[in-house]
Amino acid sequence: MTSTTQRSDQQATVGAGAPRGRRTDSPWGLVAVLVALLLVVMVAAEMIGVRSQAIFVEALRVATGPSAAVYALVAIGLNMHFGYTGLLNFGQVGFMLVGAYGIAIGVAILGWSLWPALLLSVLFAVALALLLGIPTLRLRADYLAITTIAAAEILRFVFRVRQARPVTGGVRGLFGFTGDFYRVNPIPTGEYAVALTQRTLWVLLLAALAAAVLVLASRMAGAWWARAVQPQRAWGALAGTLVGLWLGAGLTVLNPIPAGRYRLLVTTTHARIWGLVVAALIAGALAALARGHGRRGLTERRQSLAGAAAVGVAAAAVLAPAFYAVNPFPDDYLFALLRFSERRLWVVLVGWSLVALACLFVWALMRSPWGRVVKSIREDEDAARSLGKNVFSYKMQSLVIGGVMGAIGGALLALTIQTVQPDTFLPQLTFFAYTVLILGGAARILGPVVGSVVFWFIVAGVDGFLRRAAAVGALPEQYFHAGSIGAVRFAFVGVGLMLLMIYRPQGLLGDRREMQLDVQ
Repeated sequence: MTSTTQRSDQQATVGAGAPRGRRTDSPWGLVAVLVALLLVVMVAAEMIGVRSQAIFVEALRVATGPSAAVYALVAIGLNMHFGYTGLLNFGQVGFMLVGAYGIAIGVAILGWSLWPALLLSVLFAVALALLLGIPTLRLRADYLAITTIAAAEILRFVFRVRQARPVTGGVRGLFGFTGDFYRVNPIPTGEYAVALTQRTLWVLLLAALAAAVLVLASRMAGAWWARAVQPQRAWGALAGTLVGLWLGAGLTVLNPIPAGRYRLLVTTTHARIWGLVVAALIAGALAALARGHGRRGLTERRQSLAGAAAVGVAAAAVLAPAFYAVNPFPDDYLFALLRFSERRLWVVLVGWSLVALACLFVWALMRSPWGRVVKSIREDEDAARSLGKNVFSYKMQSLVIGGVMGAIGGALLALTIQTVQPDTFLPQLTFFAYTVLILGGAARILGPVVGSVVFWFIVAGVDGFLRRAAAVGALPEQYFHAGSIGAVRFAFVGVGLMLLMIYRPQGLLGDRREMQLDVQ
């Protein structure tokens, strides 16, 4: 890794000449490029006779689906390895493989229930991490990279040989192990949709305009109108206003008030009364935070944000009827963004719940003394060793934790596709996970999550555009036939990744200074 002196010089170089208090690596430029590309693709689709709405909806469906959750989990594990500890693991797909086969072997071969089989996946991941880490973590970082990518391929070939067929199913793999998972699905049978109503669209439109003004104000802090807006406090007011508008429209969740209409100052419904009550409770809690109650060490800035949010919640909840009365969209407007069967919705909820728990776990780890030690090892392991820290032990712990997260991602993939085959776990899956991590930002809690959503949105959007454009004859058939589009889409993604590494190696949420790595 880079030495402390080298990294300090790099940080000084990156920050030189930058205005004090302003970030020099704002992600809004990259966000603007991605939005511009989306608009270009949608306009181009309409010009050649392809419905851009269908491309957008399909891309959004994939970006919020089980595949995105799987890669977010795998990338969170890689973030623990590479982002926080500096371990160059090129075999994360091996942990996915043992995680997927652990749950499949436990249920289909050993006849266990789902939970013991999931524990078997975790034990397989721990054993693999120990097997890889003990001989390599004391050596240079590139030995770990070579060992992990080789081990992942060796495992794939071992699991597909004929002699392993009684346990792994050989080339055909294993199936019929997801019954317990879908049997505990509490969601009733039916079709479910996430749709934009005319009220939601009206709120989102004005929220987007307000957010754009606040972004401009933060980038033009010297302008008189930016000083009047006071962006730091305005963000809290905007968030509180959105919550207040939602509650002011009426709330039926956990509503103890009997259904009907009630005469207070004006005639209103039980849902709106309950929404106002909840809004008052939230505004009161935020106001208490703003006055410094209930939490020690609350900064003045956060107190200001809480106070502005409290005002926003209270005012928006009261004024919500007047706000919705001037809505220009028709009452029958309904735009279905996502549709789910009960099985897919169950997998999506479980997958993203696991992602949320993994993010919370990593957040807690990185705020602990353990997290500070592993980050110091990433910066300069000799310095950490000189302070009495057992560098090998901390690296091993990080390898195990990240490997277990990769194994859970593999188990989720197995439950999603309802089968496991060795050739599903090819080396490129690791590099897709690295793409997700770099796109979102290494050494950031939400970097893998944002990266996974954006990555799969781009992949699915490009795939949908190319297939529909080829179907209407807008692309040459000899290059863009059905069998080649799958490879062409990843070629476009590869070009995008190269441009990203050249112009913004820290990704959307990362810090350029933390990407100044020189693995030795």
